[in-house]
Amino acid sequence: MAAELKFEQADWEGNYQALLNDLNQLYRWNHGQPLGTPVVVTFRFADSYPAYRDDLPDPETNFRAFTEEHRAIAVDVMRELEQVINVRFVEDLTSSEEQVDLMISGTIFAGGSGNFPYPDWPFAGDIAIGIGPADGSRLSVSGYDVVGDKSYAGFREIFIHELGHSMGLWHPRNYTSPDGNFDGSSDGYTVAIDLGMENNLYTVMSYFAPQDVGFHNQWVRTLMPLDIMALQYLYGVNQTATAGDDVHSYS
Repeated sequence: MAAELKFEQADWEGNYQALLNDLNQLYRWNHGQPLGTPVVVTFRFADSYPAYRDDLPDPETNFRAFTEEHRAIAVDVMRELEQVINVRFVEDLTSSEEQVDLMISGTIFAGGSGNFPYPDWPFAGDIAIGIGPADGSRLSVSGYDVVGDKSYAGFREIFIHELGHSMGLWHPRNYTSPDGNFDGSSDGYTVAIDLGMENNLYTVMSYFAPQDVGFHNQWVRTLMPLDIMALQYLYGVNQTATAGDDVHSYS
């Protein structure tokens, strides 16, 4: 059964701010312009690991290009994001790699990374998703069909999370615990998220999945309410895509 989330904005405003760094005056694609300014963000799927990057050991062996299925899901996620914020994603196949905002790569490992849109940083916006080796000898939740319905739900969730970073969103709490437990603290955060909202029912940027709060075998398939509110704070609301109230739910 879907878990329908209904809320009043007044109850959430202080919590979505936890996804922003001091309300993010710098880590955004429209930096130097007023908050809420619409922006065009370019992207490209890498067919080899970007030449200007040196953070992947043995890239000829460890890089793996996205499959057509992965690319289609990534584009679908970006198109969904365009529906709620004033950002347009445009595929750029002609500019140099350094000039493309989001260079999107795959690796044979697990997990993923998304770089903040820091001004004048060559790696800004780049995304790398571990989809495992093509022969399936080392499985990754983002590389195979974890649900069995051809949705690649694990990949979709991880891509949404890393795209959130690339658009300027932080984790809701500090997950750099030296003991590796990733319990989350509010150290260094101007605004701390309510512990009851520190999970994927409220934000895909959390490390805590629905399974951790009583939802089992569920994967995030879309941005969650706190993510949408934070991104609308940065880039403005798309007033033309939909009309009326939206309900965001799990399925």
